[in-house]
Amino acid sequence: MTESTNQYQKLENILGRIFNQSQFEDILDILQTVHLRVSIVERQELLDLTPTKQKELLNDLLEDEINGSLTKFIDELTENKLVSVLVGEDYNLFVDYLIKDNKENPEMIFSSAIELSNDFKTHLKEIFERKCRRKVRLVFVVDSEVVAGFVCKFLGKTYDFSFKTFGSQLILQNIKKVL
Repeated sequence: MTESTNQYQKLENILGRIFNQSQFEDILDILQTVHLRVSIVERQELLDLTPTKQKELLNDLLEDEINGSLTKFIDELTENKLVSVLVGEDYNLFVDYLIKDNKENPEMIFSSAIELSNDFKTHLKEIFERKCRRKVRLVFVVDSEVVAGFVCKFLGKTYDFSFKTFGSQLILQNIKKVL
């Protein structure tokens, strides 16, 4: 494994942790925004700065875009010395890596009525990857329409195990019996 591939995997894990409720296209938009703002600074100038100065510069460049997740992303980028991945040719290679990884490892959207604990999310990810026999990118969404249970969207199919759907099916079955 090359050093840059290792950096890409690290950055991909950071993105997954921070933006775990975002869909892949949204993450690419976030990366593009950061990359475009950072590209006005000379690569070497940026890399020569201390992590603290890098963080200050990134916060200044992104001030109108800043939110909690982006602040956390910038913190992780600088603390893990991964800012170089967002400038110059490394950025293009990283995006290519992400796109390839996303195609090879499909996205599953898991919707539930409540926020799930990180331990439970990790447990679900392990179960799905074991069943699918490959890496799966899980996006967890809190959806007030899911009364109880959960809804999964994976590979173009929707698997609805919510109480709302179960209750509707039960009502339809009973109506058919009556009629």
